[in-house]
Amino acid sequence: MENNMQGVSVIGSKVNLNELVEKQNRFEDILIQEEMLEVQHGNVAVLEEKKEDDQEMKEENERQIIKNEIYSSQELSQAFLNNKLFYKCHFVDCSVSDNVKLNATTDFKECTFLNNDLHFDDVDKTSFDDCIFEKVSLKGNFIHVSFAGSKFSNVSFIRNSTFIACLFDHTNAIEYFDNNLIKLSNIELVKKSNDNAEIMKKVNELYEILKSEDKVLQQELIAKTKVDEEDVLDYILHLDDMEYLKLIAKTSNRVVEEKMV
Repeated sequence: MENNMQGVSVIGSKVNLNELVEKQNRFEDILIQEEMLEVQHGNVAVLEEKKEDDQEMKEENERQIIKNEIYSSQELSQAFLNNKLFYKCHFVDCSVSDNVKLNATTDFKECTFLNNDLHFDDVDKTSFDDCIFEKVSLKGNFIHVSFAGSKFSNVSFIRNSTFIACLFDHTNAIEYFDNNLIKLSNIELVKKSNDNAEIMKKVNELYEILKSEDKVLQQELIAKTKVDEEDVLDYILHLDDMEYLKLIAKTSNRVVEEKMV
């Protein structure tokens, strides 16, 4: 709460301090990079430039952000893909030029790839988070690449493609990524479970109890149309010991009464 967010830029725009308060200072999907470092010498605050020796980070800061574009029957070249963040873009019937290599300066977020031949040479530290891959052929050496939250459908692979230390959290990759077709190293693929649905059911039950018991909570969430797990957890974690014990007592009694009815 004591952090000063005045003047912070988030993807090209200034942080709205009123909006921060409404969202309880929660940040999602942002990169904060320190460019000026304030050093205290006695009672004098001196601003020192932070030297950045990593050329890739410099390029990433200068990259272009492309939103909601549709690319159809296009060849994706090295020059086209370099230093760009593609956000909610659609690639239809596209293919990748020969010898294309991607690094951390290129990212895809919530993009759709439909009927694409994504035949890369190397892909290193690029993210394809929350993307949709449908009727896509994949090829390349993928190292430290993130596919978190992505959905795969009718995906195929060119043999000898490799995936090393890649992230597949919250995906259905296990249905398509087969060790007999590709090389997987330092990767754990797990089946989706219905645990999340059961957890959210419990979360919403608890929220209804909390909402009926706590007027402050009602005011804080009056504008929300959907309650997530973090809303309830944040509320509970900020209770002191006595408030927590009272909450448990109230909710326990409520559950007992409902079961008896």
